[in-house]
Amino acid sequence: MEEILIKKREERFRFLKELYLVTDGNTNSLISAFKIGEKLKLDKDKTSNIVQYLSNEKLIEMADLG
Repeated sequence: MEEILIKKREERFRFLKELYLVTDGNTNSLISAFKIGEKLKLDKDKTSNIVQYLSNEKLIEMADLG
């Protein structure tokens, strides 16, 4: 069980780090979470779960462009 939590934490950190690198820390940048997920070799479900978690923790903001 603890190994699963460690892996999730690592994936979330990798996602945040890549987001920061891609946007150069610009909080006004819009970028597809799925493109970041693809770059990190995460499937869409895992990427969605990561984005939802990070959003709930107020670490990122999701934008609805539709």
